[in-house]
Formats: sequence, structure tokens, C-alpha cells
Amino acid sequence: MRSSAEDALRLLNKWRDEADWVLVIAHFENRVERHMFWGKCSDVSAAEFLLSGDIASMRVPLDSAEFEFVDLREAPEPMKSSSANFESMLNITKKSEFAVGVMSSLTGSPVPIIPPDIINPEDSP
Repeated sequence: MRSSAEDALRLLNKWRDEADWVLVIAHFENRVERHMFWGKCSDVSAAEFLLSGDIASMRVPLDSAEFEFVDLREAPEPMKSSSANFESMLNITKKSEFAVGVMSSLTGSPVPIIPPDIINPEDSP
């Protein structure tokens, strides 16, 4: 479901305030580059926020971005079963630049993950 910038900021601030670990999946359009890591949200503002973890960190600019919220507990199959350990996802996209998915686990802690293309290769892009 498409979300407003205000709703996205509320969710990012919630994750920051609760110090939840979130799974970050980032894809950059202008490079053949993808990243997946566990991190925490900080430095949340209307302009950008920081995702930082043990192995990586990235600043995500929010100006001119589009937001989509997904309640993974109510997602259709096969997304629901492949994300059973997760509660929600916020997709942040900026056309021709990047797409970042931020997923919160049900426990607020890192959980083992299997990339979706391993779970069901025919569903992968």
C-alpha cells in the first residue's frame, strides 16, 4: 500500500526508538549492486536517515522518494511464507536511482534469512 512521507517517518522513528534490528535490502539502479544486511535506524529526519549494522551502513535520502508499506503478516503467498519471521516492510524508491526495502522481524532481533531466489527461483526477477 502506498504510504505518505509522514507515515514512513513515523515507522522509521518507531524502529529507531525501539532500537529494532531491521533487514535492509538495497538495489542501486545506476550500478549492478545489491546489498543485504541487518542494521538499526538512526538520524531520522525528513531529508534522510541512517541504517547501520555490523557489516555495512548507508544513508537513505528521502527527498522525492516514494514509499510503500506492506504488512507481511497479511501479504499474499508466496510473499507471506517466504517472510514468515517478519512483521512489516517499508519500500523506499527513488526512480532511476535506488530501491531500499526495510523489513522488521517479529522479535525486533536478527533472524536467519534465506534469499527469496533460493526459496523459489522461478519467482525471482
